[in-house]
Amino acid sequence: MTLNEKIAFLYYDKLYSIRQVAKELNISTSAVSRVLKEHYTGSRNRSAACNLRTTSNYCTKLSISQQGDNNNQRKLNSEEVIEIRELYEEMIKSHTKLQSQYMLAQKFGVRRPTISDIVLRRTWKHIVGKIELLLLLCYLIHPSYSSLGTSRTTKHFLAKIL
Repeated sequence: MTLNEKIAFLYYDKLYSIRQVAKELNISTSAVSRVLKEHYTGSRNRSAACNLRTTSNYCTKLSISQQGDNNNQRKLNSEEVIEIRELYEEMIKSHTKLQSQYMLAQKFGVRRPTISDIVLRRTWKHIVGKIELLLLLCYLIHPSYSSLGTSRTTKHFLAKIL
């Protein structure tokens, strides 16, 4: 099977997107588009391609593939997220939550709501830091540990995991 035939098979028969075909064959998306425009006039139209992007399966795959460090629009990496969570736990002992968030936002070059989403685990949910691992281990050893003076975000984490 030639490269052009592989492209056509993946695009028309397997219903891969142009990006998926390019990734599968280790070629650029522009090369895939060029081959499809120059050599094939298949039955996949624009609305059929758009319909493929609205299925729950596609959305799930996209959210997993664009998660965390794989997201090309991310402003932070996983190490910085762990550092933010650790610093936040320390800072809220001597500052208000908003003050802590503003200081961390300035330090890491992002907006305050971004910091809030990170510490409340609305974003970067898959990242687990040292504090969370220690708390989980302590909880597994002694279940009443979660009621010992830990912060609200840490308790929230434990409640979600357990």
